Amino acid sequence: MNKEKIYEKAEKVGDKLSLSQDLCSCSGIITMIGTMQVCVENYKGLLEYTSELIVLEGIRVKITIHGKRLTIRDYDDENCMIYGKIHSVSFDSIVED
Repeated sequence: MNKEKIYEKAEKVGDKLSLSQDLCSCSGIITMIGTMQVCVENYKGLLEYTSELIVLEGIRVKITIHGKRLTIRDYDDENCMIYGKIHSVSFDSIVED
C-alpha cells in the first residue's frame, strides 16, 4: 500500500472518530502573524534557506516562503518560526512514487 492510500485511510478514520484533521492527515499547520512572522508546524525538513527564500518539506507538500530579511529564529523537529518581511507563502504538492 502506498503512502497516499495510507494517508487517505487515516483521514477517513479520523473523520469517523471526530479527530483533528491535522493529526490524521499529517498535515502541516501554518500560522501567520501579520506579514512579519510565520510558524510552520508538522514539517519534515528544511530544503532551502536564504534571506529572501525559505523552502520547507512537508509530509505531502513543499512550503515556499518569499520575502526580505528572512530569518529562522526557532527551529526544532516539529516547529519552524520564520521572521522577516513576508511577501508570499505558497504550496506545491509532492508526488510520491
